Amino acid sequence: MSITLSTRFQIPLKTTTAFNRTKIIIPYLDENNSPRKQENSWTSFSTSAQYSLFKNKLRFRSGLDFMTNGKTDNTGTQLYGSKFGFDWDIINKLTLSFSSSIRMNSSNDEWNVNSSGFNTTLGYRF
Repeated sequence: MSITLSTRFQIPLKTTTAFNRTKIIIPYLDENNSPRKQENSWTSFSTSAQYSLFKNKLRFRSGLDFMTNGKTDNTGTQLYGSKFGFDWDIINKLTLSFSSSIRMNSSNDEWNVNSSGFNTTLGYRF
């Protein structure tokens, strides 16, 4: 199941929210040759926004996301993430972009940084 909602407003704001749930059922035979099944469900939720300034020459982006790892018992890990960035049209067809993100995992009441980073690019469209 997947649901996505995108909005545009009279002000220069765009938002997107998405919810996804995937369930996989794996049939197998146990050690006694009895049929069994294993169910895994992944759930993800994300929301992001973009706000433009100066006639769309500067665009700020941010977002949050959440994801489970598919385990149905209490041993599962949950991932939480956030991101921030901007695009700046310096001159015609030349754009400076910056993006940063961090993802944290929560398992057994412990929090750890799963991944983080930033990226800066200078691009020219021919």
